[in-house]
Amino acid sequence: MAVTSKIDKTKTTISALSNPFSTGGGGVDFEYRVQATFLLALLVDGFSPLLNLPITSMQFQAKRSGYDTDDIVLYTYSAKLLCQIKHGITITESNDTFKDVIVSAWSDFNKPTFNKRTDKIVLISGAVANANSLRFIHDQANGA
Repeated sequence: MAVTSKIDKTKTTISALSNPFSTGGGGVDFEYRVQATFLLALLVDGFSPLLNLPITSMQFQAKRSGYDTDDIVLYTYSAKLLCQIKHGITITESNDTFKDVIVSAWSDFNKPTFNKRTDKIVLISGAVANANSLRFIHDQANGA
């Protein structure tokens, strides 16, 4: 009985090696550091950034609670801060990660549980490519 092998002729590219940052968990490490910072703020009766109110509780990975912007949700007595964390992000129309962040934020913004007067949604990033786009996005968000 002869053994033959088939070569997949539809494959046209060879996957590239991932960079050491990605394979070493750099993005996850960044997220954990941000989460630890907020947890410390909660433990020492600190204030929520942007809301400028004392943090009363927080939730990590809040998708199970119905949030699409789900890395951290900070609660105060009168508002909440939904946080999406990305180590780095490129703000372009063709960037799938950026699209996912915007779609998630828009979904949460339009939920009945989101108070448009008091609640906030933030993207926390260590590095932003195409940072000039931030002004445009900020202006659009303030006009909503």
